[in-house]
Amino acid sequence: MRNRLHPNPTRPAVAARVLVPVLLVFLAACSDAEQRRSAAADLPPAVPGSAQQGDAQAGDTSFTAVAIQTSQISETVAAEYGIERRDNLVMLRVSPRQGEPGSIDTAQAAVQVTVTDLRGQTSALELDRKIVAGLVDHVGTMEITLPSTLRFEVTATTPQGETRTMDFSREFRTR
Repeated sequence: MRNRLHPNPTRPAVAARVLVPVLLVFLAACSDAEQRRSAAADLPPAVPGSAQQGDAQAGDTSFTAVAIQTSQISETVAAEYGIERRDNLVMLRVSPRQGEPGSIDTAQAAVQVTVTDLRGQTSALELDRKIVAGLVDHVGTMEITLPSTLRFEVTATTPQGETRTMDFSREFRTR
């Protein structure tokens, strides 16, 4: 009796012999990309374009800015960035990147940040370049009084002079 789903019983075996090597190559490429990812992937997820992070694109360079209480990041990430984990300490990470998935690399950029609280007090946030997993992030921290709502204005400029501004707000509370 012939199998109605596979009238030729050798087809699944042939398909498996062809597909398995293709899948292995694909998985190897994904593994390489996984090894090059920044420790930022260990940060709690933020929804792209949400009030919790800023995203911008300038040519083939993408920028992502994330603000988070350092008490919410893992001990590993805190150690990689050289920061303390506390409720009243906020970390801003700006990641300029170029390339396609699987071959993402650091993009050169100048980054400036202004932080404004609900009282309208504005301050510049100093950022340091931190190399984690072979990629460069621009990272700064600031102490806050809880609860607090902050507005971040992040301006990133590529070496070609293209400037993008990301504007987002974030609420911080005692955990």
